[in-house]
Amino acid sequence: MKQSKKRISYRRPSELTPYQGNARTHSAKQVQQLAQSIERFGFTARSSSTVMGQF
Repeated sequence: MKQSKKRISYRRPSELTPYQGNARTHSAKQVQQLAQSIERFGFTARSSSTVMGQF
């Protein structure tokens, strides 16, 4: 089995765009709660994106 090379790169949030096919949606209240949680605790899990910046 051929393994693909993976790399880590850091991107600004402004460089990312949501994947249009994502089935998950959040209400404005949920987005606010998520933002407050990130401000308080920081990110606890990394996110991944495509080379084009879709996550």
